[in-house]
Amino acid sequence: MLAPASRLRRRALALGAVVALTLGGATRAAPPSLADSPILDFRLSLFDDETGQKTSDLRGRTAIYRGTEQLELDLRDFTLTLFNRKGTLALKVAGPTATLQTKTRIATGDDLIDVQGPGYSLSGKQWRCDERARKISLREDARVVFQAPLLDILK
Repeated sequence: MLAPASRLRRRALALGAVVALTLGGATRAAPPSLADSPILDFRLSLFDDETGQKTSDLRGRTAIYRGTEQLELDLRDFTLTLFNRKGTLALKVAGPTATLQTKTRIATGDDLIDVQGPGYSLSGKQWRCDERARKISLREDARVVFQAPLLDILK
């Protein structure tokens, strides 16, 4: 059993660590200390560097932290929403799993995804979504549906 002075010293050190982490977190969040730990009810919003306007919103049931450059998302119901410059919905992507590289703002996955945009929808596997370039690529089982008539598309 610890002596009363040792217990007080340990409590003071623990309190000091909590205060330091709290004050340090006020300016910058500390990275998770345990790699591969799940983050439940994950949500990440990204913003334009120049205007500060929200450009995307990513939500999911679970995320696995793999380091400062990459999040591996184990999301059975993830949704990535991209916004246009006016702040309205440009694109919504939903699927079971994805890997997000936060620095490049690129998400990739092998499983089937569904994409909804103004006037169209698409689905497919082996996909890549580049948020900055506003581009989605599908490599397998691609299906595109347009809700508007395509006039003179073959001319």
